[in-house]
Amino acid sequence: EDNKNYLANIDNAELDKYYKNFLQGMRNTEKAFLATVSRLGRYPVVGGLVIKWANNGIYIDSNIHLYDYRLKESFYTSLNNMVNLARCIHRIGIFKSCLFKARNTLHIERDDPQTPFVALPGMKINYDIVPAPEPEDKSRIHSYFEDGDDPEENLELPASIISIITQLNTIHHTGCIIFESLTNHLKIHSYYVLLNPRQEQEFSQLLNQIFQCLPEIQGQGVSGFMKLPYKGAKFFPLKS
Repeated sequence: EDNKNYLANIDNAELDKYYKNFLQGMRNTEKAFLATVSRLGRYPVVGGLVIKWANNGIYIDSNIHLYDYRLKESFYTSLNNMVNLARCIHRIGIFKSCLFKARNTLHIERDDPQTPFVALPGMKINYDIVPAPEPEDKSRIHSYFEDGDDPEENLELPASIISIITQLNTIHHTGCIIFESLTNHLKIHSYYVLLNPRQEQEFSQLLNQIFQCLPEIQGQGVSGFMKLPYKGAKFFPLKS
């Protein structure tokens, strides 16, 4: 923090706006890990990624879709690099990353911080439908909404939106939604896949209800929720 030019010569991928604030004071391994995660976002991918560090290794939950099969080998190399770097980090903690299509981000402007955010007519949160069987073991269904507040998120969403997210959580789906509130600008990033077509009407109605609650958002910051289709963490031992 004493050197204002500390980040001046770091590769642009490491300076991605969602990661640069974490780099100050980190060791080289942690910086390299964040850089590899940032580079994943340069591929045509969507989904979610969660890494948990434990005493004996790391557990990785993921649900990632690559849209260009020609990039499969390159993407797998980048993904393996990320895993190997994560295995070299010896600390207890958790890291989450949501990958979404930026062009699907919704933008809502307001004149000043005292004016509420109001959705434009016709706005909607897009989602795909991919039929998938319900897991027989309900204990394998998991949402990171259930894990409580993320300490890195500093936007407190109104109870009305939390209630909608809670109801969405009961529907078989995967994806994420992120609210990014700025002084005069609200961004809603999302990526959703409905896995139970029979619940599409309820799913769509709940997503539309979010827009009615936007005027209740106060303050600035980021808050988001991610849901993976099932618990299926992969274990990797730590490297010395």
